[in-house]
Parts: sequence; C-alpha cells; structure tokens
Amino acid sequence: MSWFTSDNFNYLYPAAFLLPILLFAVIFLRKKKNTAVLYPSIALLKPVPAGIRARLRTPVIWSLSLLTLFYLTAAASGPQKVNHLRKEFSARNIMLCIDISRSMAARDFATSRGTTSRLNAVKSVVARFIRARRDDRIGLVVFGSDAYLQAPLTFDHQLLLELLKQLRVGLAGDGTAIGDGLGLSLKRIEKIKGDAKAIVLLTDGVSNQDQVDPIKAAKIAKMLHVKVHTIGIGSDRPVNIPAPGIFSGSIVRVEYDEKTLRQIADISGGVFFNASSLENLEKVYREIDKLEKTTGSKADRSYTEQLFYGYLFYAFLFYTLYQFLSYTVFCRIP
Repeated sequence: MSWFTSDNFNYLYPAAFLLPILLFAVIFLRKKKNTAVLYPSIALLKPVPAGIRARLRTPVIWSLSLLTLFYLTAAASGPQKVNHLRKEFSARNIMLCIDISRSMAARDFATSRGTTSRLNAVKSVVARFIRARRDDRIGLVVFGSDAYLQAPLTFDHQLLLELLKQLRVGLAGDGTAIGDGLGLSLKRIEKIKGDAKAIVLLTDGVSNQDQVDPIKAAKIAKMLHVKVHTIGIGSDRPVNIPAPGIFSGSIVRVEYDEKTLRQIADISGGVFFNASSLENLEKVYREIDKLEKTTGSKADRSYTEQLFYGYLFYAFLFYTLYQFLSYTVFCRIP
C-alpha cells in the first residue's frame, strides 16, 4: 500500500500528478519576469470599494479552476478500483473410503434403465457429491483384502473424478479389510492442519482380513478429532454376484456388519447410515453434505473498474460551471 495504491484502488500513471506542479512552476516564473510597476505612483490610483460579487469572484473562479485541474489530472493518471466479490463457502478435508471387494459387483440397485452394480451406484452418487463440494479438499482410499490410496487429499476435483471412474471391483482383492481402509484414511488425513476433517467409510460386507482392528482405528480417529461417517449398503436379501470369466456367478446372501459400523461412527463422533437403494444412497450423501459444512468467506473473484470517465465527467462539469460564472455572474466589464 502506498500514496497511490491500496488493496482496492490504484493509479496506472501516478506521475500525472506532477503535471499541476510543473504548470504552477511555469506560471510562477512568468509572473516573476513581469514585476515592473506601470504607474509611477500608486497615489494616482483611487481606491474603489469592492462589491460582494467582486469579493467572491476570485475564490470561486480559482476553486472551480483547481477542481477542474484536479479531476483532469486524476483522469490522466488512469484511476482504477478493484472490486472483490466475496461469498460464503464450505471448507472441509474429506477422505472417501470405499469398499471395492467382490461383493460390490452385486446388481441389486434399481435405476430407470434396470439394475446396476453397487459400485457403479456408489461411483455415480459420489461423483455428484464431489462436484457439489468444489471448495473442499477431498481424497480417496479404496479397500478389499488390502487398502490403497487412490487419490490424496486434493482440490483438483477433475483428477479425482477421473480416478473415481477407474475403480473396478476386485482391484484390491476379494476380501473386506475395513480396519485397514480406515487406518490408511486416518494416516493421510492426520497430516492436514485444522479440525475440519472427516472420513466417509462405505462398505457392504463384514471385516474379515484386517491387520488393523476397526474399533481401534475408530478410537484413533477420536483422538485425532476426525469424524467417521459410516455407510452400510445393500440388504439382507440373497443377491447375484457376477464372477469373472465365463461363469455367471453365484447367488449369495451378503450382509454388512451394522454393529461394527455403528460403533465406529459413535466412537469418532460420526453418524451411521444405511442405504439399501440408489435413492437411499443419494439421501445419505445429501445428509453428509449438510453435516460437513463449515462456513467462511473468501474472495471468489475480482474485477477492475476503470474510473477515467467518471473523473473526466467531473472535470467537464466544473469547467462548464467555471465558464458559465465567468461570463455571467462574475463577468468583468472593461
């Protein structure tokens, strides 16, 4: 910040303010050269009483002249105003932890075109969730028998959406390691400063291949002030799970461990949800979207407003007033 600039205002050509100084210097020097007295004695000049208009003429005319000069100079300096548009926004660090075990291939989620797999339903709903939270830093961990980091916490949501599209059933193994997925999510999110942290853990099965106990992981989450919202998807009805290759798959009953998921959520301060259909799943993520909001403000965008014509208008206005008064009210009669 300086004499000519601030956060919201600046001049492109501040040197223009030197022009009036140069002008007054020239006038002063010219007057200095013409200092000879035209009359031999001031006694010859009889004092004439001045009227009110004569007394006001000089201050008014000079004031209008100075105002005209000021606004002309200001216009020449290229004045600009920077306007910042501020808006409310939600700012969170959210790690999505998604089960991609073999059971997620079950096609029991109804759509307008028939049925789709659990994983495809999750991918479509999560994609909308990501797009709706453009101010958040979001990451992605996937798990089956093992847990993998698919995307670190990032503001690059376009990249995140591309990585989400690439998810396939069985890429992390056929088992379900809920504790490992939660543990890896905590490891990545604990490095982020601040308390605005949450993990959204989604699974359709029972933890069976963990190296990390899910309940212990939930207690660590509580210590780190990280809420874990858990989502159990699917129903207790038998479902067909397609098998790779030429086989059509097998019909099995797949149930998630509701007790463990509730415990994880309760311990960490999160919320447990059940989603047995695509509609339910969409409602769940809308609820999570409401739960994970922290308001703040930021300069969303800014634009520069040119003030040249405004200053030029005032210069013209004062000059017009100067001319009008000079030839009417304050007109000099020889």
